[in-house]
Amino acid sequence: MGHNPNIILLGTTQSNVKEVTCEKGDPSVFKAGIAVRRAPSGNIQLIDDGTAVLIGISLGEDLSGAGGNTGYTAVCRTGNYIPLVLQNDAASVKIADITFNSKVFGAAGNNLSITIADNQTGNVAVVTVANNKDVTVAIDAGVTTTTTLRNAIAAHPEAKNLIDAVIDSGDEAAVIAAAAAKTSLTGGSDVAVPGKPVLVDDATGQGSADGDITAAMYISGVLTGLYADGTTVPAAWVSMPGGF
Repeated sequence: MGHNPNIILLGTTQSNVKEVTCEKGDPSVFKAGIAVRRAPSGNIQLIDDGTAVLIGISLGEDLSGAGGNTGYTAVCRTGNYIPLVLQNDAASVKIADITFNSKVFGAAGNNLSITIADNQTGNVAVVTVANNKDVTVAIDAGVTTTTTLRNAIAAHPEAKNLIDAVIDSGDEAAVIAAAAAKTSLTGGSDVAVPGKPVLVDDATGQGSADGDITAAMYISGVLTGLYADGTTVPAAWVSMPGGF
């Protein structure tokens, strides 16, 4: 299998020109790809409380042995092609009791649509996808439940990679009352644009559209960040030759 340039393995870099330090902090909290701050205590933290300054991006668990024990995180302080996890400003649309969220990162999710057709019989939901972006779910209005629709999308090999369906709390057994015409998802935006300064959310350490400004710069658009356990998140390559 060839290398996929759209996938970033979080915790790795594409350049040997970097400075990495061993910092006291639980790597399960300061996961790879998250920007971290230096607390007055000397430890690292995520939240901007007015006393902690950004120092770099986590590469995950420190494996150098420099900390002498577990509970240490490797932090990239300077370098090029460093992966940063992004806030997922995903497109979505709400129809009745269900919110349909894009699983396509960024502004590309605005190209997706959802249609609910009423041409089936019984508590069923039949999913089709056209043009790799237009999802149609055929139901029996007044009979098909929200859970049946959600499960049908989750089981469809193509639709499940485009959208998910989140049911309003307490409405999992509710029936879908009526069909819905083709409706586009909206609200998706690209946090990462090559050449754009990196802004970091002051609570999560993720790249954001309106966070704390840094001296780092994006050198890729929105890509797919991959954790070792297979979990994927939006991410981008950043350059910070002089640090944050």
